[in-house]
Amino acid sequence: MQLGTDVKPRKISGFEKYILPRRIAVSFGLQLASVAYLSLVLICLYMTKVEQVETRRVTIESIMRTHAFRHGVNDVRKGRRPRFGDWGGAVGTDWEYERGRLFGILAPHSLEIVIEGKLNPKAIDFYRWREKDII
Repeated sequence: MQLGTDVKPRKISGFEKYILPRRIAVSFGLQLASVAYLSLVLICLYMTKVEQVETRRVTIESIMRTHAFRHGVNDVRKGRRPRFGDWGGAVGTDWEYERGRLFGILAPHSLEIVIEGKLNPKAIDFYRWREKDII
């Protein structure tokens, strides 16, 4: 059975939403509460209109120098829950934090970002190598 083959859209309140059938959820070992939460998240994502910010080019070094990036790495390495939106609303800081979390997941824990106050060249090389996976 392929995932999604028996998921059919239903028209409710003027928009399409997809309900994860219980038999798929059970076959993947998900608790019913998890399925309800997942359905709610999907509905919220569908209904939320997010305004886009202006984009700009940034260097890997400028990303890795930010406090948000370093906090993202440290949060993952210490097993903390994500703290999205805790960065004072400054443009780009949520992106830097998320990039840090992804870097923290992909990079070896022994790979330091900063050594003696300067960016670690090995960390920069690792980021370049996995750039497409880090956003």
